[in-house]
Amino acid sequence: MKWRLPPRRLLAEVLLWPAAAFGEAHSSCALIDPGTELDWATAATPAPIVDDVLAKRLRACFGKGPSEPIVRGDLAQLRTLRHHGEHMDAIARLDGLELAVNLEELILPGNQVADLRPIAGLTALKTLDLARNQVADAAPLAADGSRPVLGATVNLTGNPLGRASLDELLPRMAEHGVRVEFDRTDVLLFPSADAEGLLRIINHSAHRGEVEISGYLSGTPLLPSPLTFELASGNAVNFATRALTAGN
Repeated sequence: MKWRLPPRRLLAEVLLWPAAAFGEAHSSCALIDPGTELDWATAATPAPIVDDVLAKRLRACFGKGPSEPIVRGDLAQLRTLRHHGEHMDAIARLDGLELAVNLEELILPGNQVADLRPIAGLTALKTLDLARNQVADAAPLAADGSRPVLGATVNLTGNPLGRASLDELLPRMAEHGVRVEFDRTDVLLFPSADAEGLLRIINHSAHRGEVEISGYLSGTPLLPSPLTFELASGNAVNFATRALTAGN
């Protein structure tokens, strides 16, 4: 993001807003074309769904009662699954979804998902939205640490992502043509060393986040090392732009 403001006054804000502020939470699903050929040899085998909220959502999708098992054949028919967790019970584990081999959209913002390994091999997946979950490691989304096995869009904003994911994995996925969304904001400040203004960083998300500030002037680093700190949910921090551009 870039702001160009009058020469003697600079004000930049970095805002992270929860998506619930922009739309209502909902839950839905869609199945593949009934004519799609499936492997029915193991279709009646129960699927290893361990999360009660996910199981309830899937039973509703497949029109099953509370005691009816979810089987492999059910999951093979799943094309889209949405469950916004801000105003519903949250999904924490995705075990069993590795059997959803025809899944194209998985939209689960505002839940408690941390482990992405169950969906690592879903090569039909085109849209993955896990904004505001608990994902620290995005490595399962790439077959070899850099090559994406997903399709068009991955949204991991509002997650406590580790440095390896932020600095290496997700940028490389973007270079390979995947549209990746995550919480790293580059703010280009105008003017430079004699600016009088304020850089304010506000965490409007529901999670504690890590902030890193690196300063450059004409490509030359202003700081000996990036300024890194944690910012709790709902907190803000202010920096004088003159101090930043002076390397303080």
